[in-house]
Amino acid sequence: MVSDPAKAIPPFYKNWRCVLGLSVVMGVNVIWEILNEVPAIWDMAYHQLMGISYLEALRQGTLISEFATLSPTYPPLYYLHEAGVYLLLPESDFRTLIVNFPYILLTAYATYRISGTFLSASTAGWASVLVLLFPAMAMVHREALLDGALAAWVTTGAWLILRSRWFTHIGWTLLFGLVCGLGAMTKWTFPIYLVIPVLFGVIASKQPLRSLRNLVVAGLVALTVMVPYYLQNLAAMVSRYPTTDQAGLIPWRPYPRHGEPGLDNIWGWIYYPRVLASYFLYLPLTVLFGVGLFRNVFRVSRFKGTDPTGSRIPLFLWSWLLSGLVLLIFLTPKDPRFALGVVPPVAMLLLHFWESRPRLIHLILAIALIQFVTFSLPLFGPVKIALFEMKGDRDFQSLQREWVLYANHYFRLGGPPLTESWKLAEIVAAVPESAHVAV
Repeated sequence: MVSDPAKAIPPFYKNWRCVLGLSVVMGVNVIWEILNEVPAIWDMAYHQLMGISYLEALRQGTLISEFATLSPTYPPLYYLHEAGVYLLLPESDFRTLIVNFPYILLTAYATYRISGTFLSASTAGWASVLVLLFPAMAMVHREALLDGALAAWVTTGAWLILRSRWFTHIGWTLLFGLVCGLGAMTKWTFPIYLVIPVLFGVIASKQPLRSLRNLVVAGLVALTVMVPYYLQNLAAMVSRYPTTDQAGLIPWRPYPRHGEPGLDNIWGWIYYPRVLASYFLYLPLTVLFGVGLFRNVFRVSRFKGTDPTGSRIPLFLWSWLLSGLVLLIFLTPKDPRFALGVVPPVAMLLLHFWESRPRLIHLILAIALIQFVTFSLPLFGPVKIALFEMKGDRDFQSLQREWVLYANHYFRLGGPPLTESWKLAEIVAAVPESAHVAV
């Protein structure tokens, strides 16, 4: 293996593993959408409504004037994308899946390109599939949530760090700046996932001063994209963020409403590693990751501290994983879906540990596929095997400490499609056209 960030691998569409895997994932997603009868709720409904708000502004010709004011809480890029899909396509249950498809594709593609710099073409192809099979990742991709789009921009940004040869290539570095701007226009937490990888890239560069100069220009590109929104909203966003006056939202203290354990106990500090094991990997893949890590560390130590592949890319992936896991700890409230931005390096490292064992690579993919399918289709009733689960939990307090070994649902909010009829058509028909309805 070589460490050249621009190592040639077959195009994504020519690697049958990528095409087959993406087809299976989207096929299952389509089946899920056909069978599911429950409408969007909570954040999922809110993000759809914001897309409709931007669509109305577009139709009324007020989009430019209201661009930064319609959504003072979240940046509007995802909503603009929704508005475009809503404008061009007829009303359909598949519109959210259509909105999310480019982000699904981008996550798979960028994962493939990163994997191809240090893994074989076949393993890189499987990496692009594995990253989409984790249960919580699948759940987010079926709903109007910002985190799937954010993960796509983060993964693309990580790939561009490599493609720019640690920021020494000005063209690719400027593209990195553009992606940073788009990521920040999706969700303000974007920089959290790439702060340490950027530092790693500068240190790894053979021309650090050149890399820094290029990064400054890339930063200007990112600011150009961000300024029209953040100039008007940043102060208000900061003022709404938890302060010391809101004792329940101080990271050091528990915040039960969101299953926030606080940082005055071990559960707060291991929140996101536990989340990765509980809602993405489950027990079999967690064990394989842990054993593979131990085996890899032992193997590396025998080579006097150097990676036997001769590549710095695995270290880069660890910097990416560390950036998210460490910095997310200090954000309140916490949520399992915030971990999506560090799922791609987990998938790539898992396959990296076992690349010399093709049968284990296939076993990993088989386990992930089984978990994905049982989480996505109504094959059997609700199942959850977990340690430290709070019995009778109706307010998601189990999020504070439960360690899920396997489940085919996420608190009954995500998982196989539900066939509950909410009779929304009848409700809408019964409401007078001029009436105002509060939900």
